[in-house]
Amino acid sequence: WNYLAAWGYALRQPGASEAIYDRYCSYYTAALEQWWLDLKGRRQRPALAEMKVEIENARLAWTWALERLQIDRLVRAVDGLVYFYWLCERSCEGETLCQQAAEKLSAAVQRPAAAPGEDAWLLAKLISRLDFFRWWQGYTNQAAYTLADSLNLLDEIDAAGGMDTRGEHAYILWRMSWYSNREDARCLLEECLAIYRLAGDLWWIATVMGDLSLTYHDLSDYEQAWQIEKECLALRRSLGDQIGMVDSLWRMSLTAWVQGRLDESEKLARESMEICREVEDPSTTALGCRTLGEIFLRKGDFAASLALFNEGLAIYDEMGDESFPMFIYVILGEAQAHMGLYDLALANLQKAFCSSLTGQYTWWSGYIRYVMGLIYLGMGQLENAAAELDQAIPVFRGLKQKDNLSWTLALAGMAANAQGRPEPARAMIMEALQLGVEIRALIPMLYSLPGAALLLAQQGRTEQALEIYALASRYGFVAKSAFFEQVTGSRIAALAAGLPLETVQAAQDRGRSLDLFAAGQALLDQGLDLGLPA
Repeated sequence: WNYLAAWGYALRQPGASEAIYDRYCSYYTAALEQWWLDLKGRRQRPALAEMKVEIENARLAWTWALERLQIDRLVRAVDGLVYFYWLCERSCEGETLCQQAAEKLSAAVQRPAAAPGEDAWLLAKLISRLDFFRWWQGYTNQAAYTLADSLNLLDEIDAAGGMDTRGEHAYILWRMSWYSNREDARCLLEECLAIYRLAGDLWWIATVMGDLSLTYHDLSDYEQAWQIEKECLALRRSLGDQIGMVDSLWRMSLTAWVQGRLDESEKLARESMEICREVEDPSTTALGCRTLGEIFLRKGDFAASLALFNEGLAIYDEMGDESFPMFIYVILGEAQAHMGLYDLALANLQKAFCSSLTGQYTWWSGYIRYVMGLIYLGMGQLENAAAELDQAIPVFRGLKQKDNLSWTLALAGMAANAQGRPEPARAMIMEALQLGVEIRALIPMLYSLPGAALLLAQQGRTEQALEIYALASRYGFVAKSAFFEQVTGSRIAALAAGLPLETVQAAQDRGRSLDLFAAGQALLDQGLDLGLPA
C-alpha cells in the first residue's frame, strides 16, 4: 500500500473527504515523533531507512498540518523532520521546510507575545533551525540574523511567563558557539551543557560534549578534550547512537594523532569506519573515509590516504552533495603535495575554493591557505607560497590554533629561507618549534625540525643537522614525503656530501635515538645555535 499514491489520488478527487487528509496526517505525525526518538538510539539504522522511503509522505503530512495551523501536530513532527535533513545533509530541503513554516506562523503569532502558546515557541524553534540549515549552505549573514530573531522571540515568551524555554535557549547557545571565537565558544558550550544536564537530555548532552571536546582540542588542551570525548563516547554507546559514536571516535582519533599516538589513532579510526559500514549511511561513511584517510596521511602512508579520500569523494558525488567535498578536497591536496603531485593538488584546492562553505569556517579558510602554501613551496613558486602562508598565519593566530599556526610558520620559514631571507626564516622556525614543544604535538615538530635542520646545515653545523633530520625522519610523515625530501632532505644531504660515510651514519643513528620534544627544547635553548637570543 503506497500512502503517497493514495494521498495523491485523494487530492485529485473533487470534494475529497477532510477525514482522509486527517488520517494520513495523524499517522505520519506519530511516525515522525517516533522516528525522532529512534534516530537517537538503538533503532537508528532501521528508522533512517524507513524515513528515506517515507520522507515525501511525511513531508506532505507536515504541509497539510501547516496549512491548517495544527500546532500540536507540527510540534510533535518538527524534530524528526529537521534531524532527518540534518543527518542526510539535505540542507536545501531543511531550509525550505523551516522557511515556509516560519512564514506561515509569523503571520499567525501575535508580536510581542503577550500570552504566548506553543505557536510562538514553535516559531522560535523553526527560526533557529532555519539558521542551522542556512549556515551549512554558507548564508552567514542571513543565518546570524535569523538566530537573533529566534532569541528575541524566546525573550518575549520568557517575559510573558508560563512556558519552559530552557531547551530552546540551550539550543541557541549551542548555535551561537559556531559563530564565536574559541574561548567564547567554550563558555557558551559549558553553559549550554549545564542546561541540558539539568534537563537530563542525554542525546543533547552528548552532542554538546562533542563540540566542547573539539573546542578544547582547538585550544590545545588535549587532555581535557580527550576526557570529555571519552565520556561522550561512553554516553553514545549507552544510547546506541552509532552515528554519534562515529563522531566521537573521529574526535578521539584526531586528538590521539595530534599527540603522536598514531597506532591508537588508527585503531580508533578503524572502529569508526567499521560502524560507518554497518550504518550504511552515505554521509557517515564519507566521514569515516576522511577520518581514516587523515590518519594514514599523518603516518606517511600517502597512497592509502588518497584511496580513502577518493572513496569519500565518490560517495559525495553519488549523493549530489556539492558542499561537503570541500573538506576532502583540501586534505586530499595536502596528501598529494607530500607525494610531489603538485599539479593535482593545486587542482583540488581550486575545487575547494569554489565551495559555498569555504568562507563559512574561519579555520578552513586558513587551512586552505596553508595547503596552498605547501603546494607552491613544493613547486618552487616562492612568492606565491609566501603570500598564501602570510594569509594563513593571522587566521590561526586569531583563533589561537597553536598546532596549525606552528605548521604554517615552519613552512613560511622554509619559504623565507629559500628566498635568501635567513633572519625571518630563523624567527618563524623558532616560533614554530616553540609552539610544538609547548603543546607537545607531533606534526608541529615534524614541520619545524626539518626546517631547523636545514638552517643548521647552512651554518656549517652539518652533523647536528643530520641528527635533527634523522630524528624527524623516524616518522613516515617526513621519511616518505617527496615534499620534505625535495625542500629540506636533499639540500641537507648535499651540504653533508663532503662528510665521511661513517660520520653521516653515526650522526643519523644519534638522531634517531633522540627524544622528539627534548631535542626541540635543546634547539630552543641554543637559539638554534645560530647566534639568536635563546
